[in-house]
Amino acid sequence: MTTSQHADRFNHDDWAQRYDSHVKDESNPFRHGYARTLDWVVEKARLDVSESVVDLGIGTGNLAQRLPPARSSVGVDVSAGMLGVAATKVPAFELVQDDLLSWAHGRGPLDVAVSTYALHHLEAAEKDQLLKALTGRMRPGGRIVIGDLGFASAAIRASELDRWSREGKSRLVAAVEEEFFWDVSAAESTLTKLGCEVEVESTGRLSWGIAARLV
Repeated sequence: MTTSQHADRFNHDDWAQRYDSHVKDESNPFRHGYARTLDWVVEKARLDVSESVVDLGIGTGNLAQRLPPARSSVGVDVSAGMLGVAATKVPAFELVQDDLLSWAHGRGPLDVAVSTYALHHLEAAEKDQLLKALTGRMRPGGRIVIGDLGFASAAIRASELDRWSREGKSRLVAAVEEEFFWDVSAAESTLTKLGCEVEVESTGRLSWGIAARLV
């Protein structure tokens, strides 16, 4: 079974009850553009009532609450605490406690996969594995829409971290280096090679939207 390496480290059970109040503080650069990013993902997903949708890293259900009705709706998260909160907010969703990479390697066709602020917990190679697994299960015209933390390119990431270090923002640098922010240009290239039309957009100081449609 394929699982991600850091699921235990990023299991946010202890955050579950305060997560929703935390993400409302968009003065935090990690949360700047949070609401806009979720709305962008919903818009680009273009979910139809005849389609199925999976929310990877559903957390407390903030993205899922914004999604229109679907033929079937599944939410996956490694955190039982987060799923417990989501159950009260999105009762129409089937909630599954599982590692995101493991779930992506499962069986069954997909119409739409969405995810917000979860996949930066996967290393770069794991992101590639997940995208390959999802596109391999997608019906023609299926969509993968992600809103997450990232940088436009590896070069820009290095430049920004260097600038923050010189400005004395060591805590910000350390926070970025603890996780695996998206290299948006690399993700766009990977998805294109997997047969997708891709659209990317900056949605916050450190947030990006990545929308892919399998053609």
